[in-house]
Formats: sequence, C-alpha cells, structure tokens
Amino acid sequence: MYQNKGIDIVSIISYNSRDNINYALIETNKVTNNFIWYNLDNGDSDILPTGEYKAELKKIQNQNNIIFNIINKNTNKPFILECKRNKENIDSRNDFIPIVNLKDYNIKNTM
Repeated sequence: MYQNKGIDIVSIISYNSRDNINYALIETNKVTNNFIWYNLDNGDSDILPTGEYKAELKKIQNQNNIIFNIINKNTNKPFILECKRNKENIDSRNDFIPIVNLKDYNIKNTM
C-alpha cells in the first residue's frame, strides 16, 4: 500500500470514458477530500469535494459526474452527493462542484 505523509491509498478504480480517455478514482484514508480523480492520459487531477463526511462511491456516471453515498457525521443521516465538473482546467485541482441530493432519501436538509 502506498503511503505518503501518513495517508494510505484505500482503493483505486479505473474508468474508461466514451471518448476512450483513461481515468482513475483514488480513495485515501484522509478525513477530508478523500477522493482524487485522475486523467491518466494528460496527468490532470482533481480533488472531489466530498467534505468531512463518510463517503462511499455509488456510481461513476461519466468523467464529469461522480456520485457518492454520504453519511452526515453530525446527524448520521444519509444523502447523495454528486460531484459535477464545473470547468476543465488542467492547472486547477478544483474542477468539480458538490451538488447535494436529499430527495432520494426523503429527508429534510439538516446539514
């Protein structure tokens, strides 16, 4: 297991887009921003904005939309978080924005 500054890689998931670009989703044991999306063809990487929640990958919709099941650590209530690409900038690690989806769990926003 790779270790860097006390952070371990938990899992690596490969993804090939429709336009034949290879990506990897790296999960680390870091508490915040524990998912990194890598474009293996051009070296671009982005930190996915999962926040300080317990996150579990639900689905890679495509290279611009990655969906997580999240548990709010303060309320123990689940919700879905979609990380959608807002821009494509190889010089930025923050191309994705978080979109919270509470309707699938039929709960009020208590975050």
